[in-house]
Amino acid sequence: MSRWMVRVWFNGYDDEHFIDEMPTQEYLFETKEDALAFKKAFNEKFWNHGGWEPYMVDGHRYGSNYVAGSPAEGPYEEILPETFSVEEALAESYGEAERWEMEEEE
Repeated sequence: MSRWMVRVWFNGYDDEHFIDEMPTQEYLFETKEDALAFKKAFNEKFWNHGGWEPYMVDGHRYGSNYVAGSPAEGPYEEILPETFSVEEALAESYGEAERWEMEEEE
């Protein structure tokens, strides 16, 4: 199962703002279509602002690029982790603990 995330940058008027100081909020959607609809509507309303998106080279991230007119970035697919019952989680984690040679406290 997956969900789609769109990140919104607030008050980014130009690339002179420091990315680490910019307020952001992430919004999660069940479908990519919903995420794209949100991004489009937000960017149309706040077209006079900008945001940042990852600068990627050969699958590696090298900082971010300022994108004028696009304070919302994404969508990015997030694969939801497998969920476990308590018993399943204990069985798996005990197996991992044993693999790492963790000793039980007596």
